Order: sequence, then structure tokens, then C-alpha cells
Amino acid sequence: MSNISNTLIEREGVAAVQQCLTRMGWIFRENSHTDYGIDGDVEQVMDDKPTNLHIALQIKSGPSYLKENKDGNITFYIDEWHYKYWLQSDRPVLILFYDNVNDRVIWEQVKLRNIQTTNSQYKIVINPTKILNKDCLLELNDIIATHQPQHFYELTDEYNDFEFSHYCYQELNRSIGESCNDVLHFREGIKHQGVSLNSAIIKSLINDLADRTQSRTTREYEWLHKGCWYLQTMAQHIDPFLFTMLVECVDEYITIIDYNTTIWQGIVNDISKLFHPNVPNDIQQCAGRCITIIEDRFATYELVKGEYQKCIRITKERK
Repeated sequence: MSNISNTLIEREGVAAVQQCLTRMGWIFRENSHTDYGIDGDVEQVMDDKPTNLHIALQIKSGPSYLKENKDGNITFYIDEWHYKYWLQSDRPVLILFYDNVNDRVIWEQVKLRNIQTTNSQYKIVINPTKILNKDCLLELNDIIATHQPQHFYELTDEYNDFEFSHYCYQELNRSIGESCNDVLHFREGIKHQGVSLNSAIIKSLINDLADRTQSRTTREYEWLHKGCWYLQTMAQHIDPFLFTMLVECVDEYITIIDYNTTIWQGIVNDISKLFHPNVPNDIQQCAGRCITIIEDRFATYELVKGEYQKCIRITKERK
């Protein structure tokens, strides 16, 4: 396909995305500067008023992006630079594919939970039935409400001591203890409701749990990531007689991550019981947002667990 044809299809894709979002009542803005991985922006509109809350958009057009795999899904590969650039964004990021044959826009959110690691890069799998239209509004609102940047900290030698890594572990341990108290508070509050649910109280309990979890996840990820940086540095330079101490330290980190994940998987199961025909829709929407935040926490922990396990691989390779 010629450059002119590519350009025309790209312009068609931008126009199609704009048309979809305009029909949904949101405000689309195309980037006029050089493309560094973000082609445009859409601003949320609630009750016919702009909220100043935004989603960043990466738009791809043409059949080359729409080849389905054996499962009928579309696989989009992401290099290291875009992986970090998109995950660290202060706005949620959507990847959109314009299907010019069927005149539709297929989309998915670029978030940690949706990304798989390959041998040399990353990939995101998109269901081609996920079409951008008014039916997406609730999900897009939740995407804005639950967004958490995944920072990749550029650390320096000031963090290069065991005391700092241990401090990170202590902060993580304290935070997880507090989050377990959040779970107990939530379960007690739900239990006191009995069979006659007070909608306002239930929503307040769920939203409080979601907000606390979202805040804690951001801090915990920072502590885990910074603490791991030192352990990986130590794994590369540690004296042989300290290998056992390093492995024990890494195992301790992984154990506490697994313990916390088990507790929060239980709360996900509890909240999932609210997805019932007899439960009001507004409570179910709050429950969905809360579960999304908790599952994003799981994805964060899995990422960091991989980094800690890398510490052990480094030590074994040096032995």
C-alpha cells in the first residue's frame, strides 16, 4: 500500500473515532504535534457538562492491524518504550483500531492487567466484538474512575543499601495490615445490613473500600518497586556466602504478596455476590468499580513478583 493510501486510511480512522465519540456526547481533540504514541484525547462529559477528566487515544487504521489469531482475537504488539510510556500516563490510554471494511472502531484499554509479556516485547489481545459506541459509556466512566499510573522509577545509588529495602518491606507490611482492617470493616458493615439492604450505606461501604484500596495500591507498588531495585543490584554483586540471605529476603517479599492476594481474592468473591438481579444497578456499578481496582492491584503484584523472582534467577546464574 502506498504512503498516500496509508495516510488516507489513517485520516479515515481519526475521523471515525471522532464521529463515534461525538455521538456518545464526549469531546474529541486530535493531537496536532508529532505523534509520540498518543494521537488524540477525549474528555468525559457528565450531565451535558465537561468534567476535565480525559482519556488518551492511540488510533490504528487499516487491515494490517486487524488480523485475527486462531481464537478470533486481534493481537497488538507493544515495544518497551510504548509499554512504559502508556502505563505511566497520568490519563488512561485506549488503543483503537479502525476497521474500514466494516466501518467500526474496535478498542481496548492499555493497562497492566490487559498486557502479556512475550520473549522480547509485550502484547495486548483485543476482542473484535468490543466496539466503540454508546454502550461503552459506563465502562469508559469506570476506566477514568479506576485509573492508576504504573510508574517505572528511575532509581539511583542513594537507594543502594539494605536498610532502604527493609524500610520498603516494613512500609508494605504496615500497609497490608491496614488493608486487611479495611476488609474486616467492610465485611462487618455488610453483615450488619442483614437481608434488608440500605442502598446508600452499601454504596458508601463499597466506595470507601475502593478508594482506600486504590490509594494503598499506588504506595505499595512504589515501595515494592524501589525495594526490588536494590535486591536486584545486590543479586548481581553480592558475595557468595550471602546468597542464602538474599533468597530468604526475596521469598519473604513474595510470601507477603501472595498472602495479601489471597485475602483480597476472598473479598472479590464476596463483592461478586452483589451481581444479582435483586440488587439495584447503582450498587452493582459500585461493586464493578471496586472489583476492577482490586484486580488491578493483583496485576501490580504479579508484575513486581516477576521482578523479585528475577532476583533469584540472577543469583542462581552467578552461583
